[in-house]
Amino acid sequence: MSASRSSSIVLLKRISFAAICAPHGTPYKGSCAIAYIPKGKVVGFGRLNKLVKFLASQKPIQEDLTQRIVEEVMLNLAPQALAVVVTAKHKCMLDSGVPKGENEVTIIALKGSFTTANAGELILQLAKN
Repeated sequence: MSASRSSSIVLLKRISFAAICAPHGTPYKGSCAIAYIPKGKVVGFGRLNKLVKFLASQKPIQEDLTQRIVEEVMLNLAPQALAVVVTAKHKCMLDSGVPKGENEVTIIALKGSFTTANAGELILQLAKN
């Protein structure tokens, strides 16, 4: 971690991961976007990437993966604002008859000043592109 006076939005997108859904024992793959406004501390982008991959290796359901990313970033960086967007395709959906490539699940967590409607919408648009 490094000290920073920046109040700009830091956005890291397309962090790929693969995980096993514990309830079904089937894989899911996806990507994560993390956006935050620093409050005195920033972290190397590689560390955020490693964090997502490590937490995904713990066999979490997607909702818990999203929440654990939020908890770790809040604990270690204490940013002014944080947004975590986790999107994935689940093999269990394919196994249950959902046609391949038609569905993906997105879990969104917003903290701090990103919880306002305008900021939340902006972050979601940036994370999509």
